[in-house]
Amino acid sequence: MIEACLLVTLLGLISSSRSAKSLINPFQIYFFIWFFILFDYYIFSNTYIKFPEIFLIFFLFEKIIELIFLLVINKRSLLLRGNKISISFSESHRHLILFAQILVLIGLPLAYWRAMSLTSDANIFSSSGYVELRRSLTDGGKSYGIFGYFSILSYVVSSVSVFLYKYRYISLPRIILSVTCSLFYIYFGTGRTTFLLFLCLMAVPLIMMNVIKIKGLIAFILIFILVFIFVAGMTGKGISTSDDLLNNLKNLFNNLRSYTVAPLLAFSQLFSSSPAPEWGINTFRFIIAIANHLGIINIEPANLIKNYSFVPDPTNVYTVYAPYFRDFSYFGLAAPMIFLMAHYFIYRKAAKNGGAWVFYYAASVFPLFMQFFQDQYFSLFSMWLQIWFWFWLFAGNRKNILRDEAACA
Repeated sequence: MIEACLLVTLLGLISSSRSAKSLINPFQIYFFIWFFILFDYYIFSNTYIKFPEIFLIFFLFEKIIELIFLLVINKRSLLLRGNKISISFSESHRHLILFAQILVLIGLPLAYWRAMSLTSDANIFSSSGYVELRRSLTDGGKSYGIFGYFSILSYVVSSVSVFLYKYRYISLPRIILSVTCSLFYIYFGTGRTTFLLFLCLMAVPLIMMNVIKIKGLIAFILIFILVFIFVAGMTGKGISTSDDLLNNLKNLFNNLRSYTVAPLLAFSQLFSSSPAPEWGINTFRFIIAIANHLGIINIEPANLIKNYSFVPDPTNVYTVYAPYFRDFSYFGLAAPMIFLMAHYFIYRKAAKNGGAWVFYYAASVFPLFMQFFQDQYFSLFSMWLQIWFWFWLFAGNRKNILRDEAACA
C-alpha cells in the first residue's frame, strides 16, 4: 500500500512540474512534500513503526482525488506557464512602507529589551541565554506582547521592499537594513519555522515573477538548512559544541526524523485510536480564545502543545490533519484537500491580477509546506489576519500593469 501512495504522489509531482514556468505552484509543493515524507519512510521503514493499513487506504484515496483534480487542471492549461506577473506601488504605498520601516526599526531595541527581561538579563547571544529565552517563550508561556506584532510587520516590509528596490524606488542600504531588522526579530523569536515563513515571503514573489529560477530556489533551501542547523546548535537540539562531528551528525539526523516522518506516523496512531469528535475546539481555537478573554464563554482554548507519541521517536506534532480529525473525525480528513483548492485559487488570482495577490500566495506557501509537520492554518489565524492586512495596505488595489517607471527600471 505504501508503494501505491508513493506512486500517486510521484505522478502528482511529475504532472505539476511539466514546465519550469510553473515552478512553485501549489500542487508541485503539495505532492513534493508528501512524496518526500513517504520516500523517507520507505527507505528507513525498518527504523519506524508501521503505518496502519486502514490509514494508508484513506491517505491513498485522498491523494488520488487530488491527482485527478490536478490532471483536469493540466488538461485545461490552468497552471501558470510563463504568464507575465507584475506588482506596482503608488506613491502613497511607498510612503506607508517607509513609515512602517521606521516603526520596525524603532521597535527593534524595545524587542531586545523585552528579550533580555524574559531571560533575567542573560546574554541572549550565547547558547545558554538563547536556551533560556526559548524556554521562557515555550515552557514559561511568556511572550513579547505588543512587540510580537512588530516582527510580522517587519517580514512584510522586507518582502515588499525587495520590489521597491527592484523598481529603484529605494536604495540598497535601505533593503539591507530592512532584512537585517527582520533577521533580528526572527532570532528573538527562537523558532526555525519563522525563518521559513520569512523565506517564503521573500522568495516566492521573486520566483513567480521569474526573477529567481531553480538555482536561486536551491540557494534559499540551503540557507534554510544552515539556519536550521544554527538554531539547533544554539538551543542544543541535535547539535552540541561538546560533541564531535560524528555525534553531532547522528544527533542532527535523529532530530530531523522527529520533524519529518514522525508527525505522519503519530497522526496514523491518532487515526487508529478514533477519538470522539471535539466539534471545533481545535479548529476554532482562535475564536474561542477571544471569546474566553472577553468573558463571553467559559471555555478554555485548546492547548496547542499535545502529548508525545512514540513512533519510536518522540514527537508531539501530528501533521495538518490532526486538529480537523480531532474535531470532525473522518470528515476532517478532507481539510487538506479544501486547503489545496484554496491555495490554487490564490495562485490563479496571483497569476491573473498580480499585485497583492502575489504576496498573499507567498504567505500561503508556508502553511502548505508545513502540512507534513502540523497545522499552520486556523492555529495561526491571528498571524494570517495581520499578514493579509499589511500586504493589502502596502500593495493592494492594483492591477497587473507595471507602472511606467518600474517597467523602465
